This record gives sequence, C-alpha cells and structure tokens, in this order.
Amino acid sequence: MTQACNFQNGVELRFLRSGVVLRAYELTIRVQRDRFIHARAKVSTEAAYLLSDRHDEEGLEYEPVHIAIGDVVQGRYLFDPQEISIVQGDEQAWISFHDPLKLFNKSTITKTWDSVTPNIAIRTIWRELHDPHRAITGIRFVEEGLESQVSRNNRQVISDIFNFDMDGTTIHERTAGDDRYRAKAARAFETATVWAADQFLDVMPGIDTPNYEGGFSFDNTPLLEALMEVCNEFGLTAWVKEDGRLWIGLPELTDKEILPIYGNPDRDEYRIKEYNVTQGHSHINRVMAKGSSHLYPDDRGRNTANLYPEAEAWINDGDEVLAFEEPLRIRSQEALERYVRATLVGEYARYKNGNIVFNGLASDNDKGLVTLNIGDSILVSQRIGEHCRREVDGGHFVVNEIQHQINTRVGWQITVSVGGVPDDIDSKSYMVDRQSLDVYDSVDDYWQAQEEDDGWWIFGGSNDDDDDDGWFSWFW
Repeated sequence: MTQACNFQNGVELRFLRSGVVLRAYELTIRVQRDRFIHARAKVSTEAAYLLSDRHDEEGLEYEPVHIAIGDVVQGRYLFDPQEISIVQGDEQAWISFHDPLKLFNKSTITKTWDSVTPNIAIRTIWRELHDPHRAITGIRFVEEGLESQVSRNNRQVISDIFNFDMDGTTIHERTAGDDRYRAKAARAFETATVWAADQFLDVMPGIDTPNYEGGFSFDNTPLLEALMEVCNEFGLTAWVKEDGRLWIGLPELTDKEILPIYGNPDRDEYRIKEYNVTQGHSHINRVMAKGSSHLYPDDRGRNTANLYPEAEAWINDGDEVLAFEEPLRIRSQEALERYVRATLVGEYARYKNGNIVFNGLASDNDKGLVTLNIGDSILVSQRIGEHCRREVDGGHFVVNEIQHQINTRVGWQITVSVGGVPDDIDSKSYMVDRQSLDVYDSVDDYWQAQEEDDGWWIFGGSNDDDDDDGWFSWFW
C-alpha cells in the first residue's frame, strides 16, 4: 500500500536552527484540547550526544523542531537540551519535546488596560516574548473573513466525501446492482450526516476580534499566564501551527481534515482497530453569563449609561444549567454571546464522547492520520454498527485528543478521542442597566427608550378617508 511505502521514511526529528536531523526508533505524541502538546522519542545514544554537542557549540538554549511521520510533518515542538535522558547501560536515549507555547513562560509583562480588544492585548503580549530562535514566527486570529472562506471549503469537502453526482446518486449506488435500494437507504443517512456537519459550521461561534473589549491588569506576570487569562476571558484557544504562527480562535473554524468512516472496508481509507463511541445525553443544556459594566455616551455625548451585557445559549438535550456567578471581563454584547455558545459546545462534547483507534500501517491514507488535529471532523456512517459486537452510534464527531504510538519495528497506533456536536444551538444577549436592572436589546435600544421617556407623541390623521396613514411629531 502507498501508506506502508511512505512509512519506510520512518520518523524524523528535524531541528530547525541547528540543522540536525535524527531518525527515531519509537515515538509517542499527545495532543489535547486546551492542554500543552507533548512528544517523546527514542534515538541512539550516538545521535543524542551529537545533538547535545551541537547545542553546546552553537550556544542554543532551545530550538524549534518538526516531527515528521512518513515524510509528513505532524507538528511543531520546542526542544530544550536538558530534556535528553540516557538510560544507564542502554544504547538508546529518550528526548522530550514540548509545546512552543511554553516559551511564553520565560518572559513577563507589566501592563494595565481599562478597555482593550483581545487582538491588541495578545499582540502586545507576543511582542514581549524573547524568542531569538523564532520558535513562534507570527500571530493570526480566526476572523470573520477566514471563517467564511474555511466554511465554504469544508462544505465542499463534506459534499465530495459522499461522491454525489449530478443525478443525485452516488458512485457506489450506480455500481451496486441488486443492492442498489440498500445503497439508497444508506445514502439517506449520509445525506442527513452531511447536513448535520454542514450545520455545525454555522453553530460554532466565530471571532470578530476588533469589536471585543475587556479590562486586564498584569504586574510582572508570566506571558503564558497573561495569554491564557485573555484567551479564557473571551472563550478563545491559542495554539501554534507547523509554520510557527500562533493562532487565536477556535480550532473547529480552521480545520483542514474531515475523515469519513463509511463502515465499508471497500471504501474506507482508514483502518479501525477499535471503535468505542456511544452517544449518551448531555448534562448541560444551558449556559448563562454576564459581562462587565461600561459607561456608554449617547450620540450627542450628553449622558452616559452604565450598562453590562448578559447572554445565554441553550440546546434541547440535557437538564442542567451552567451559570457563571462572577462577571466576566467581556464588555461586548456580541462577544459574550459567542462565549456562551463556545462554552456550551465544549460542555456538550464532554458527555457525548469516546475514542476511535486507528491502525496507521494498515490504512491507505497516511497523510490524513498524520495531520489530524484538534477540531477536525470525523463523519461516521451508522453502518459502523454492523462491524461491532455491541451497540454503537455513528454521526458527526469533533477531535478532542490524539495519541500517536509508533514503534518502527512493531507498528503505528493512533487513538483519537472525540466528542459529539449539537445539531443546533439557540442563543440571545441583551444589555442591563446597572442601576435600574432594566433589560434592553442593545445599547441603541437603551438610548431610544430614554428618548421616548423624555418626550411625547402628537398624532394626526389624514383628510383623505381612503388614506389610513397618519402623521406624528416628536418633542422634547
């Protein structure tokens, strides 16, 4: 198979500053949502000493590393020369690799913002980073423009997965012979799955960073702590991609991989060793939060209103409410609504979850398994149940954790933990007057209500009996 041939290239550790390239005998990788990535590789002691000596000669205290599986880059890591462990009496050594985000722990920041967008706050934090070896090369936000483009791309991928033709039949249907009616029934489920996955792209909250605001105060605070504080307040995730860019947003909105599992060995490119996914019921069905108050002047600059946002998001599944008692630093009504939506998606995935274990060497598509990442989608046909001894469910799942275990003499196993996604989420947000606790649809709605309270209406009728329209005047 193509995959097995590519794997003959083995596992390479590519050190990007010193230029050293090592071949690993064994490799374990763990990538988790909202956790630091980590990898550990076994190499020869000769290779370990070579690497250590090169770092001593060049005075490198750290350097970025690419880990490649079968010549495909899996991820970007940080190497510290102190992380080499040589076992006494052994001819091999272990090297540990860490998340590039941990580099933010080496610097601090002292800064106070009364009101700042996450875009400005995070860029300011990043500029304080001491990174002479360019482990992190830049920064990018998942913004509206990117979200819409990625959504269009993924919708096309979802449709292409099931080989829909112009006449509404699939390639499999047209060649199924006597099984054509069964194939049509299977396509009905696949159509529903495509629709659910397509809807998920609309369910996920995006980020329009320029409009989000909050207040922060840091006093000699480690950059990593400051970065996480800003991200957590706005419901965002920070991660570093292979090219070294720091991404801020939600991984689901930048996914590149959609793995289809048809439950048909003749069509599946990925070989499943174990399938342990069952859909239970979510406990949390509603998330509620309030933001921080802010003074808003009217369009004439005459008065100020002390308002704060409240937002909630809900689904039909579940029976518990998650309410944040303490106000968040978020002052934007739209930002808070997106925050509760993202939180609800995360809570939902906690209770509708499981794992799928893939056999990498037996699979035809090695690149899809190597580049699989947090936030990617796996679409599983209900026919998967035909190959299991117990009741399991198919559907649309999102990747929450990935573990690679590779021994070049034994095999390559990929354990993927997944979570379910809701079919639909409803949400709303509003502004609350801090003094009166009156509720308004928006800041503009508040000012309109104030003007109506300060004035009166004079109504007049038309002389034309056929004309029901009236006229009015507004006075202060």
